Amino acid sequence: MIKVLITGGTGTLGKALVCSLYDNEDMEIHIFSRDENKQKALLREYPKLICHIGDICDRDDLNRISHNKYTYIYHCAALKHVEVCEDNVVKTVKVNYSGTKNVYWCLGKHPTTKFCFFTTDKAVAPINAYGMAKGLAEKFLLEQNKVSNNIYIFRWGNILGSTGSVIPIFVDQLLNKKPITITDKGMTRFWLSIDEAVEFVLQTIATKPTGVYWPRYIRCASLVKIVEEIAKILDVQDYTFKEVGIRPGEKIHEAMNDTPYGPDVVSDSYSSFTDIDINRLLYPIVKRLVK
Repeated sequence: MIKVLITGGTGTLGKALVCSLYDNEDMEIHIFSRDENKQKALLREYPKLICHIGDICDRDDLNRISHNKYTYIYHCAALKHVEVCEDNVVKTVKVNYSGTKNVYWCLGKHPTTKFCFFTTDKAVAPINAYGMAKGLAEKFLLEQNKVSNNIYIFRWGNILGSTGSVIPIFVDQLLNKKPITITDKGMTRFWLSIDEAVEFVLQTIATKPTGVYWPRYIRCASLVKIVEEIAKILDVQDYTFKEVGIRPGEKIHEAMNDTPYGPDVVSDSYSSFTDIDINRLLYPIVKRLVK
């Protein structure tokens, strides 16, 4: 029996992984998270899950389930909002860096385990606490990988429709004829759907050696372009933008890779979405939000 552990398994990425893996009869899927209500809701949909209440910052919680020898560990648990992390730096380092160390030391260092860590483009040339903590966790895991050779690090940008996504905000503002609040009209980001993210992870683990990966097909678009396509889907033609300024810790553009010569694969010059691409990704998300 293949045992799989998903930390933060009740979040957007965790639930998407559950959905993709659940029908595999050879897999026993374990969820590790703090929210009992979310676990109960997930169990109603996926009754064969094995759920554990715990905190990645507490080694006792992790050691309690260490008797399970996991074949795959998908470490999704993290603090992810830039502005929240900026106001809670100590907690951010504790969760995103120390919590990652805990999960690896307690559960992930077994030589037969494949340990999958999910990081962010904000860890490339970081200027915020979120990116710095994730970047430090990357450094730790890369160091361990020299010995264990069992770690995959997945880096990407904004997942459309995930918890905390700007998409629901834009939909609400467009439908209620409010000014569309964006930080800066020139701001660009990397975008991909949750389905693309999961498919990329599972395919990479199945076919590639350990290391750092990001989707080579990932594309970028400005926030303005995202709003314009949502407005087309909603058939809203009369709207205005209100620039609110860059918040602490934000960048105008993100990058997917760092080199000795500076950030590489930068979102203002990398492969751009076509209107058709953006519409294909946004349409089901927007329609689900409206419904």
